[in-house]
Amino acid sequence: MTTKRTRIEELDVFRGLASASVLLFHYIVRYPQLYPRAHTSAGWERVIAAASALTTADIGVLAVYVFFVISGFVIVWTVDRCRTWQDFVVSRFSRLYPTYWTAMLLTTAVGVLAPLPGQHYPASMVMANLTMLQGVANIPDVDGVYWSLFVELVFYVMIALIFVAGQMHRIHEICLLWLLIGISSFVLVTHGVGVPWRIQKYLLLHYAHFLISGIMLYQLWTGRRVLFSYIVLGLCVCSFMAAYPWNDALVCAGVLVLFGLALGGWLRWISVPPLRWLGAISYALYVIHQMIGYRIIRTAEAYGVSQVAAFLLATAAALAIASAITYLIERPAMRAIRGAWRTRQAVAVQGSAG
Repeated sequence: MTTKRTRIEELDVFRGLASASVLLFHYIVRYPQLYPRAHTSAGWERVIAAASALTTADIGVLAVYVFFVISGFVIVWTVDRCRTWQDFVVSRFSRLYPTYWTAMLLTTAVGVLAPLPGQHYPASMVMANLTMLQGVANIPDVDGVYWSLFVELVFYVMIALIFVAGQMHRIHEICLLWLLIGISSFVLVTHGVGVPWRIQKYLLLHYAHFLISGIMLYQLWTGRRVLFSYIVLGLCVCSFMAAYPWNDALVCAGVLVLFGLALGGWLRWISVPPLRWLGAISYALYVIHQMIGYRIIRTAEAYGVSQVAAFLLATAAALAIASAITYLIERPAMRAIRGAWRTRQAVAVQGSAG
């Protein structure tokens, strides 16, 4: 593998396809489960049945796991390019929060003005969600998809602590220990031995093998301790096989193969403009699509719009809103925050030199 490229567009494509998969799962499978309709067309029933068949492999959840593999890769890459832990914090804050705040406040506004059945957003819940730390206090998410953002945030904290401690050069040993703790926890739980939920939650034991897979793929891409990286990656695959049904485990292993092919330059043909665009808006699409999409579908159906048309309308709206957030909020905010940080650093350097 080579590190000549400064950006791997195929990973952006993977991220976009994963976001689209989650959207399709929510609109086609999850929505009819939550809000069943008295009469459904035969054609749409067949679509729902086909999509539901895919959920035998938990395709909606597995798509989120793709994000975790990408995060494992990208976050360690980010650390490699940061001089200080403050650089890392600014990088992650500028990437996550402006888009998240925009999506969360839009979702809240729609949920307050036109609530779905059972949708209720007390002020305390909204305020907690603004921090993205609502999971710490076990406060419900404004939108169910936010559960994965808490996982990402805890992962960032873990990597930042390793970075601050000056132990990134021991990332292989740390990942191996982390993985073994996760495997041990799984074995104990399956044999009826309780593992404190806080340990499972804050060590991310249910998702460690995905994050570690991404970290090891980065180590292979940079040529660092290749044999050790392959060993840990192999243990991750064994963990998939032990933790999930065989079809889910094969999908997980297949994702790693695709990542390897992408990093080796074998999948550059998938980096076409429509898929690159989907990758560019993937984060905004992920955090905006669910509850607002449900509201659009339910309103459209109430006005007699067909289920297929309602689905297409919600999808088009989600893509449009995500694009607006990406190009009008996410990218300008990221440039502004990072630019202000670089300016502050430059001033500090000049001050110390003077």
